[in-house]
Amino acid sequence: MVTSPFGKPVIGNRDANPAHWAPGSWVEPASGTQTKGESVVIREGSTTGLHRAGLWRSGIGVPGCEPDGSCRIDYSAPDGDETLVVLDGEARVTVTGTGETHVLRPGSIVSHPKGLGLTWEITSAAFRKFWVIWDSPDAAAADDHLYVRHVDDDDPASWEPYEWDDADGRHWRCGENLVMRSTGSTGSLKCGLWRSGPDTGDGTELAAVTPEAGSVCEGSRCAGHTISASRGIGDESMLLLNGRAHIVNHDSGEEFDVEPGDIIAQYMGPNITWTSKSRYMKKFFIMTNATVPA
Repeated sequence: MVTSPFGKPVIGNRDANPAHWAPGSWVEPASGTQTKGESVVIREGSTTGLHRAGLWRSGIGVPGCEPDGSCRIDYSAPDGDETLVVLDGEARVTVTGTGETHVLRPGSIVSHPKGLGLTWEITSAAFRKFWVIWDSPDAAAADDHLYVRHVDDDDPASWEPYEWDDADGRHWRCGENLVMRSTGSTGSLKCGLWRSGPDTGDGTELAAVTPEAGSVCEGSRCAGHTISASRGIGDESMLLLNGRAHIVNHDSGEEFDVEPGDIIAQYMGPNITWTSKSRYMKKFFIMTNATVPA
């Protein structure tokens, strides 16, 4: 696992087995200090607010778990909105106030608003997730909805062309977004899936990589296009699901090659470009900013 100082990309891998796993402890408002599972932090710093990311696991011999590795957890995300991707194992999660239940499996995505009471019942002998916790000093609209999707969700109506303006005033249109959640309990939070390429692998055509005025996209619907990161929008944490890319931080001179399973953190501000090295790319993303939307 490779980590970098604040302001530079942070690269980790979901398949890494870091030596510094620590008991997963937090303070639950209704019941005090809890210790369940083990956690490792991959990303600590952010430009605005509290944006942290890492891995959490449960299993046989792990603190707070049963002898067979199963685990029951009452959790209200007291430290901020938590968005996660299940990497291994299965669990059932229930919203305490409504009884709404979801069965989670590898690839499930959950975005959990701050303060919403949940009960987790992890039924497999081992479970692992990639998590991002987000909080800022500015409250946003109250949210008591649990957001659940899957990395393989492919409803054509849910995908739309992705467009943005970078900090230099250039307009970009590249690939497609499936937005899972566009609000946060505090500040701004946007999370979902992004993909680019000629098709999804099953013949479904994707939106073109289209150069707009002033952009530096190279090519359309093909490997090798280069895009500039969203420098002025917010901090971003990502899990690369498919494809390969070369990332350059032009401010620091750092370069990274990323592949499926890599966790990438980008900070708002640095001049960063991605160059696709495969015909198809797909990632889970979460982007945050302490400023509450107007």
